[in-house]
Amino acid sequence: MGIGLRNRLYGGKNEYRGNFDWIAPVYDTLAFIVFGHRLKQAQVVFLNRIPPTASVLIVGGGSGWLLEQILRKREPKQVVYLETSAQMLALASQRIVRKALVGSVDFRVGDETSLQPDERFDVILTLLYWIFSLKQP
Repeated sequence: MGIGLRNRLYGGKNEYRGNFDWIAPVYDTLAFIVFGHRLKQAQVVFLNRIPPTASVLIVGGGSGWLLEQILRKREPKQVVYLETSAQMLALASQRIVRKALVGSVDFRVGDETSLQPDERFDVILTLLYWIFSLKQP
């Protein structure tokens, strides 16, 4: 969400509101109830197109299921995991530690506006996340 839109929605405060902290503990269960296996199937359709040793940006990755799949099957050089929900970020990082997955993952709380202008990625993934950009009048 662009700065202009965020300022309009949140009264000028540079905060991440509307994130998934409140639903994080039950997110995976609810996603399965609503979508069944279809959501996960859709998320991995193009997984084999991620080049090995790619630099990957995941925006709004949730609880880390797709990150797990990427680390297991594609072995990227680096992953930046950008999530506005600190609770979702914690779930994702705990998943990777619990499953003893190896990979260079930079977990960050924030949205696309928190990226540095010089950061470059071979692959950018967004999951159930919409990016809005509005020019200031």
